Formats: sequence, C-alpha cells, structure tokens
Amino acid sequence: MCHHMKPNLPITLVLLMTLGCSGSGGAGVTGKVTYNGAPVEKGSIAFHPVASGTPFGAPVENGEFKAEKATPGKYRTLVRGMRTDAKPPTREEAGDGPLTPSLDYIAEDAAGNSQEVEIAGNGQTIEIAITGAAVK
Repeated sequence: MCHHMKPNLPITLVLLMTLGCSGSGGAGVTGKVTYNGAPVEKGSIAFHPVASGTPFGAPVENGEFKAEKATPGKYRTLVRGMRTDAKPPTREEAGDGPLTPSLDYIAEDAAGNSQEVEIAGNGQTIEIAITGAAVK
C-alpha cells in the first residue's frame, strides 16, 4: 500500500518567506554619483573589497545606482562614465593617438574616484562626487 504525504503548507510558506527575506545575506546600497557637479548620465560603479569579500557593482543611470547584493565591509569604489555621444576622430584629429575614442570619460585617478567606503547594512545611501579633467 502506498501512502502519499500531504505537504504541510504553513511550514512550506514560512520556509519560503524566510529564504526570500534572507537572500544571500547581502546589504542593499543605493547612491548618487556626480562628475564635476553633474550627475553621471550612464555608467557603472564597482565595489572592490579592501581586504576580503566579494566584489559587486551596479549600473549608473542619471546619476543614481542601486546595488541589491552587497556584503558589509570596506570597499574601494571605481566609477566609469560612458560617453553617449562618442564618435571616432578623423585621422587629422587623432594624430598619433587612437582612432577609437575612449568610451569611459572618468579617469580612475580622478579626485573622488577610487575612494574607500564602508558598507554597513540594508538601506545605506552613499554619495560619490568626482572631479577632474575628462579622459580623451
């Protein structure tokens, strides 16, 4: 004789709700990114662990980002701003330089880029203000 067990619905729901809320234990981080006082229209932000941990990142749109899977710890940020109006230079304009323009216009060593931040917990908001000459 074969007996089929009925799943215990209340226990299943509790387990699903617990797993859904805990996720990977990450901390959500949102923020704003400006370059020379203007919002970074399109780009990305990367968080590289200073000592140990898992790197993560997020796209930047209209000067804002949202990274949902962040692990608490100390990170070094790297912001990239993507040109939306990039066109290749003529041979005369390029001279000895590259014929393909750099799509990233924010220098890695620009003031405010590559800064250290502390990710503490859910709902944290950070602001990154970068200044400097644009990469050509």
